[in-house]
Parts: sequence; structure tokens; C-alpha cells
Amino acid sequence: MTFTPDFPASLWSFQSMATALVPRIVRRVTSTGSTFFDLTTRLRSKDFVAGAIFFCYNDYRTHVGDRGVGALKQRVHGVVDLCGAQKASYEVLRRESSPVESLTAENHLNAFQLRLKTRHDVPMYTLRGYKLRGIFYGEGDIPVERQEVELPEIASGGETTVDLTFSQSGVPLHVKFDVLRPTGYSAYSGNWKP
Repeated sequence: MTFTPDFPASLWSFQSMATALVPRIVRRVTSTGSTFFDLTTRLRSKDFVAGAIFFCYNDYRTHVGDRGVGALKQRVHGVVDLCGAQKASYEVLRRESSPVESLTAENHLNAFQLRLKTRHDVPMYTLRGYKLRGIFYGEGDIPVERQEVELPEIASGGETTVDLTFSQSGVPLHVKFDVLRPTGYSAYSGNWKP
């Protein structure tokens, strides 16, 4: 089973910030109404691209805003709103900015074999000190068990397989898996359902 994002691929059209990246490529991409996925795919295909910067993380207040009134007049094109609440586009940016390309799961009752594959393009770097966490959700969508396993060092474009077993006897309603950075923040998430 391959995890798929919980949002439509066409969710985020990216007209407003695109020219900050690679103007030659971006003008062609955004003039056709392409999505963030299309743009990152094109950027990743260029051997001269070593990275990308996203602007703008949050909506911000401005006297020339296109939404809101008075003190709440704002530019609305961030991945979080003025109060820091995440928009659906936040998850798109998080996934595309992750060094993890994919996470697949094979399930045998409450034992999982997970295969993690890292990117061979932007952003690519060796994963060191990363962990894989699984949270088992039971009846009522209540988290009842958490397991973590250390990941071996994984070079860019590499992959590894790890086993994660839960002690619960019942079948999970779902299991949320997170690839955790050494800081403890999630770099990639997937939700397994029976």
C-alpha cells in the first residue's frame, strides 16, 4: 500500500510566489495554470537547481491587501493564516519540502513492514538521526499505542525497510506513521487504514 496525500493535487495553484524561484521556468509553468507539483517537478528536472525558497509562509496584514477590512486587511497567499492556523496548502508544502519521497506499508495483523525511500533530487540529503513513529488508533479514533524505531542512515536516493509491531490485539481503526527529524518534528506522514 502506498500512502497518498489527504488533499487533491490541484489544490494549490501557485501564481503569486512563483517568480521568486526560477523566473525562466516559472513564467512558462504558471502561465499554463500549473500546480505546485508541476513546478517542483520542473525545478527538480534541472541539473542547475540546487534548492528552492518558498515565499510566503503566512498571510500578512497590509494596506493593499486583497481581503479583510481595516486592521485585518491582508494578503492571502500563505500556507498559514494571520493567526498561524494551517491551510490545506501547508501539507502540500511540507510534503514537497521533505527529503522523503515515499513511505509504503505492508501489514500482517498488527506488525508492519515499512519501506521508506528518500529523494534523489531537491531536497536531497542523507538522513541521519531520523526515527519512524507509528500511532495505533482504536475504537472511537482514540490513540492507544505509540511505537518508535530508529532509522539507519539513509543516503539521498536510497531506501530502507523497518519493522514496527504493536502489542494491541485488535485491528487498528488506522495507524498514523511519521518520519521524525532529529529535532522531533515530522518530515513526512502517512495514514494506514485496513
